Amino acid sequence: MSLKVARSTLIWSRLVTRMTSPHVTRFNAIRAQSSETGGKTSNSSETPSANGEPSNKEHANNSAKKISKANIPPSQGGPITWRSLLIGGGTLALLTGYFLYLKRLKQEKIEREKTRTYGKAAIGGSFELVDTTGKLRNSDEFRGNWLLIYFGFTHCPDVCPEELDKLATVVNRLTKDNYKVLPLFISVDPERDTPEMVGKYLSEFSDKFIGLTGTKEQVEKATRAHRVYYSVGPKDEENDYIVDHTIISYLIDPKGELVDYFGQTKQAEEMEATIKLHMAKYKANG
Repeated sequence: MSLKVARSTLIWSRLVTRMTSPHVTRFNAIRAQSSETGGKTSNSSETPSANGEPSNKEHANNSAKKISKANIPPSQGGPITWRSLLIGGGTLALLTGYFLYLKRLKQEKIEREKTRTYGKAAIGGSFELVDTTGKLRNSDEFRGNWLLIYFGFTHCPDVCPEELDKLATVVNRLTKDNYKVLPLFISVDPERDTPEMVGKYLSEFSDKFIGLTGTKEQVEKATRAHRVYYSVGPKDEENDYIVDHTIISYLIDPKGELVDYFGQTKQAEEMEATIKLHMAKYKANG
């Protein structure tokens, strides 16, 4: 009797375990949902009914699919749209432009600092030269004035006349607007450019020019101070020659420091505007 009871208990426990397994529980849920929709569960009915309605098995399969889909969690990220792409691209472009702007500002600051240091340390210095009247002049006499210094020679066939004519235009315009600038012409041909010849040459452009020349040693000292290159070319049969030299006009402030320079391609209007700007900054800084 006890053996029968034990066997019955074992069979009953196995039956309960099967009935409570996940597969059975899920199947029962499908059956319950099928019952709620009007379907009847029948183990013997696996074919469509006479009126064309799906069988109970098909109802169970459809219900299982619905439950399976219902258990799938929704996507967290959402679909990628054109709007999101445009917003992301625009943000990236703005950030890139901002960083490029900061980089350019930093580079401009470095260049300004280099120019300021270069101008103070490398260009400019004392000199002693002779003016068109034969008087010895030194650089200290011009302190307190804005200067435009150009190095050239009186036998220059084309470049020097063009540059001196441009400088005369700039100085006349500045003078008209009450901006005072002294234009200095320093010869790089001491062998031929006597004080008298320099004076006669400059009178063809403007009476405001201060012409300076001197001995070879005096001229070399002035050119070295302003980092001006010049080289005397070979002489021809008539003892004539050309002097190759730097074509730059230097703007010197009243303290004797270089603040800017103008090359051959700089136009008179640009030079005028730049000089006025430097003067305004100098005045504002005291």
